[in-house]
Amino acid sequence: MNLKINHTGNRFKFSVPVLISIAVVLILMVLPFISFGQDPSGANTGTINDVTAATAGKPTLEEVGTQAGHNKISINIVWTLITGFLVMFMQAGFALVETDGYYGHHSYGCNG
Repeated sequence: MNLKINHTGNRFKFSVPVLISIAVVLILMVLPFISFGQDPSGANTGTINDVTAATAGKPTLEEVGTQAGHNKISINIVWTLITGFLVMFMQAGFALVETDGYYGHHSYGCNG
């Protein structure tokens, strides 16, 4: 893949793959904003119509319970992932402190 940027004076000549890459990135940055703002107040979100049911808008008690069970498992997985990410970042920060990567040679802490 040719990623060279040739410049002559003030004009830049980009190769075709670079231009395509820039266009794809710009489209992917703008595309999510098209779907925003459909329910800004949140009044139409989380109603009875959002529960998966055999008859739309008329879920049974068993279907509501199944949906709540799925939500409980999903929430547990998400908070477990978030706390795991926090632990990894804490370990990386502790490694920087221990190796003087953060404070440099002016620290009087663990390796001082």
